[in-house]
Amino acid sequence: MIFAVVDVETTGVYNSDRVLEIGIVLMDHEGTFVSEFETLVNPMRDIGNSSEIHGIEARHVAEAPLFKEVAGAVLDLLQRADAIVSHNLDFDYRMLQNEFRRVGYAFPVGLVGVCTLKLFQQLDPGCPRHLSSLCAMHGIEIESCHTALCDARAAAELLSICLHAIEFERTKVEWPPRNFPSKLRTLTRENISTPKRFSLLDRLISETPSHPEEVLLDSYFDLLDRVFADSILEEREAEALLALANELGMAADSVARAHQLYFAELVAVAVRDGYISELEREHLNAVSHALGLDGSHDFRSLETLKLYPRDLTGKTICFTGELRGTVNGKTADRTFAEELARGLGLVVKSGVSKKLDLLVVRDPYTASGKARKAREYRVPVVSEQVFWNWTGVQAT
Repeated sequence: MIFAVVDVETTGVYNSDRVLEIGIVLMDHEGTFVSEFETLVNPMRDIGNSSEIHGIEARHVAEAPLFKEVAGAVLDLLQRADAIVSHNLDFDYRMLQNEFRRVGYAFPVGLVGVCTLKLFQQLDPGCPRHLSSLCAMHGIEIESCHTALCDARAAAELLSICLHAIEFERTKVEWPPRNFPSKLRTLTRENISTPKRFSLLDRLISETPSHPEEVLLDSYFDLLDRVFADSILEEREAEALLALANELGMAADSVARAHQLYFAELVAVAVRDGYISELEREHLNAVSHALGLDGSHDFRSLETLKLYPRDLTGKTICFTGELRGTVNGKTADRTFAEELARGLGLVVKSGVSKKLDLLVVRDPYTASGKARKAREYRVPVVSEQVFWNWTGVQAT
């Protein structure tokens, strides 16, 4: 008999919440682990305060597969099993079932389920309910609590302890046909790469002019655009720049001139609207430093510009998600933030449009609907801490 021990980490507990991480352990009737599977999942929505429980933040799942991209692999494992097991099966099964429903698939009726929480309450009434406490009681070490695969392993070990004391009846079920992509893409906490940030530098780069009269220059600038998409010039990227410059036959003085022109064009785009934001200044400083330029001269000419968003009067702002800052020991929630914004002359909006000046979020990596729309409209998305700093509020 094969057991599929499952654990999921989620954005919350409601049916509208989404799975963030899946861990599955296949175990046989002798307690031997047969196979394992784990992946983070991009929920395509805001994570909210649940990150304080499992430690998964929006930046961790920005490059993770969507559920539909791993649904086939998850289903393959579940179909190999005679029973689905979880610690608090009602929750994990429901959240997993909801995800499958969203991709148009329904679990068959009659699946055998085993809840280790209920099982141990029956075998040892009054024993701890929480997985970590129950494991500690039985000498089972959890490598990392609230990590899906680690919790699934722990639940599997708990099940193995009492396999001899319970009887399972194998029930044959007919799984409906499915049409999921065969290609599997996973991402685990151990191999998270730094997700690509949406930055204001993207806007600056996209609006710089082309140079049809200097084809080589545009070829070189295109690579500069790519390597500065995150405002960071890595060593391998610097080597690629030098290699391309040599390939293009650019002499050292030509490269130096190209760097100066590239930077000057970025600055020109940044100041076109009459102000320069602190984030723009940060990005431009990073580019200037990476290219070996002395940007102080260029920035001296920016001193007369208004520093956005310190000049707040009349600017439009929108807040989304739950804020978690505290001011004087009290929670600085959205109501507090909106009242503060109005007091500083900002116009508070409830939604995101192309005319919005600023979207404030708890986590700038969030994939919430408003944040996605703001990025599409190239509206700056900043964290609440940046907002507190800009407004002079001492929030923690």
